This record gives sequence, C-alpha cells and structure tokens, in this order.
Amino acid sequence: MLNILTGRVAVLASTVLALAFVFGTVTTSAFAQNDARLSSPKWRPRNGLYAERIADCGDSGDIDIDLGEQFVVGNEWSCKIRKLTDTAPGEIRLDLICNDYNLALFINDHDPNPYEREFAEIMQFRRIDNKATFVRKTQDGKFESPGGPMVYCPKKDQQAYQDQKARDKAEHAQKKKGEGN
Repeated sequence: MLNILTGRVAVLASTVLALAFVFGTVTTSAFAQNDARLSSPKWRPRNGLYAERIADCGDSGDIDIDLGEQFVVGNEWSCKIRKLTDTAPGEIRLDLICNDYNLALFINDHDPNPYEREFAEIMQFRRIDNKATFVRKTQDGKFESPGGPMVYCPKKDQQAYQDQKARDKAEHAQKKKGEGN
C-alpha cells in the first residue's frame, strides 16, 4: 500500500513540475513580448501635409502637422501644440490652443477681435497604416464630427507645399521690413 501511495505522489510531483515548467516558459515568453512592445518607439504621425483624399493634396491639403515646431494648421485655423499624450499604441492626443476667426465669429458675430480669440481644442490621431491616420478634432471644445481618415500627401505635393510656405514667409518678412522703414 505504501509503494502505491509513494508512486502516485511521485507521478503527481512530476506532473506538477512539468506543468510549472511549461507555464513558466509561456509566462516568461509573454512577458518578453510585452517588454519588447513597450520598448518599441512610440508612433507619431509624420510631419507634413495630409488630406482626406490624395486628389486634394495638390490644393494644399487639409492639415499641416509639424510636431517638431509644435503646430497644426488647417484651412483658416491654426493651433499651437501645448501637450502630446500617448493614449494607446499607435494613438496620440494633442492638447491645442487654436486661432479660428470663423469659429469666433460664429460664437459672437459682433466680436471686435475675432482674429485674437483663442480656443482650447483637442486633436486625436490614430495610426491606420504607414500612409494614413484617423484624425478627429474638437470645435469649441466639443467633438462635433466623427472625424475620418487622412492620407499623407505624396512627396511632390509635400515639396510644392514647403516651397509655397517658404515663399509666403519671405514675402511676409519683406512686408514687415518695409513697414519698419
């Protein structure tokens, strides 16, 4: 009887050890994968021009993002980035201070200084793939639209846009210099 009991304990002990080894290896592998994912570089949208459709890129796109210079510019609005937060893998949130004279006039059409009004806004970006991101932005602090995908414009459109920005900047500097005389 003692031999049967000892044999069962030995089988039970070896089974427990085998299971501990298997689960220990699986758990260690799972932790290693999590560590690799956590140490990978954080996703950021590429700096440059984005549009809802590639066909819109030639018309100076819909938004210009520059995380290095900390701004986002759209059609008749511009924003300074106050804070960038990683909300999930492949997803960021930008806290912005924006100038939007159309919004200022919509809120108060008698506003004597609509160009001076600033609004606290939020913009969210979620990676779709290497060429597209899902974008959503508040208006007057509220998410009014569901947002949508934006594509990164092709290189020729990026270059044409950068060239135009440089010309505009030089023209602005020349006007300022003329006003100083």
